[in-house]
Amino acid sequence: MISLYFEGYSQISLDFQTPLINLAPIKLSNSVTKYLDQPLDWRYQDHFSLYNLDGSLYKTIQMPPKPDTSSMVEIVGYVTTTLFDNDPSTIEYLVHYDPCDSALSGAPWRVKVIREDGTILLDEANASYNFIDVYNTEEGTKLMLLYYYGPYGFPYQKKVFNLPGELPSGVRENYVDETIKPSIYPNPNNGTFFVNINSKQGESGTIDIYSITGKLIGSYNSTNKITQINKPELSNGVYIINTKINQNCQRVKLIIQK
Repeated sequence: MISLYFEGYSQISLDFQTPLINLAPIKLSNSVTKYLDQPLDWRYQDHFSLYNLDGSLYKTIQMPPKPDTSSMVEIVGYVTTTLFDNDPSTIEYLVHYDPCDSALSGAPWRVKVIREDGTILLDEANASYNFIDVYNTEEGTKLMLLYYYGPYGFPYQKKVFNLPGELPSGVRENYVDETIKPSIYPNPNNGTFFVNINSKQGESGTIDIYSITGKLIGSYNSTNKITQINKPELSNGVYIINTKINQNCQRVKLIIQK
């Protein structure tokens, strides 16, 4: 019997290591990849940083002031040089602002497209992160937005915009994780129902009930994933449940039908 032994060599090698635990790959263009240092919570950010493939700092971009003192940054996405204008030497990005922490302030949701020098390329009030879509078509690249009557109202229109550039292939977006979206059951109900805020083990949150006009009807602390709510005095109609876990807000429609 003849035994053959071949010494193996690993083809996997360490590129770099960094204490920046929130790095995520993005494509500035089809030929340029960077890392975005994306925070776990965008809300209190006034800048963001990009890093080269070797982990060194590429650029820090200062974001312009928020459109309203009660607004928070919900997401920053579509960070590219090829999508929102025809100048490949500049970076542009999309920001969604949310008045979640000040629901009665009157501040609208807002979507802006911003150039790295602070120039505003697009500014749309009442556009919500619940529907932001960028896609390539045979007629060019499009941006679709969904608009709501205030933070707790109904959607009333969509707009589709023509974009001058193209969406890089392999682009990665950092939108809110939809796995944390709350659920209500039964829904419709007669005023007695359960809210599952989909929190992690040990996390607490708040549950607020609003009318569609933005009036706060009830507020509850949730120390468990599932909270029972009894509001038999609610009249038939549609309400909005707003949940908040670690500064992260989500909304879902509540229907009362007796």
